[in-house]
Amino acid sequence: MQKFAMSEERMFMIVINEAPCLTISCVNKQGLETLNQNVHS
Repeated sequence: MQKFAMSEERMFMIVINEAPCLTISCVNKQGLETLNQNVHS
């Protein structure tokens, strides 16, 4: 249980640290998917 709490806290820190990069990559990915849909349709 303690180990789980520790890993969850670590995950939380990783998420906070990585959030800007993940957000940018998610936006880029959605943008690319939208472009692909526009090209194919």
